[in-house]
Amino acid sequence: MNSPLPLRPGPGFIAEVVASTWLDGSTARILIGHPGVQRPGQTAAEIDRSLRGLAHGLGLTSAEVSSHARLIVNHRFTALDYGHPDVMMRVPDPGPHWQSLVTRTRRTDLTIGFAPLLPGMNQNAIHTYLARATTVGGAITLRRN
Repeated sequence: MNSPLPLRPGPGFIAEVVASTWLDGSTARILIGHPGVQRPGQTAAEIDRSLRGLAHGLGLTSAEVSSHARLIVNHRFTALDYGHPDVMMRVPDPGPHWQSLVTRTRRTDLTIGFAPLLPGMNQNAIHTYLARATTVGGAITLRRN
């Protein structure tokens, strides 16, 4: 029996999602996660399902490295089209260098982390988070070429 496809999360969940952008040499990176339980009745399992639904909508699975996700970059905003019929996920302003690199190279590394991701993490904390998450299988990364 096939398991059902994960549902793409709606605007309530997307509003809680944390995203960080940065340049790593000549690679533009995006890290997406969730800070943990935010609302009464919300559970870690629900957060995990929603993150997996977001990952599925972006074309990220542990065995798949191609994507049908769309990254929209223009001078007003940066957003990910993850397949929800009514909602796109805005990415915090990555700055002109990041946008220029993505526009020029069409390359982005996109990671979804499943462990709680706190807003406002500095670069060292993000690298530590990624090292830990990828070691224990708690993240999925897509390299868009």
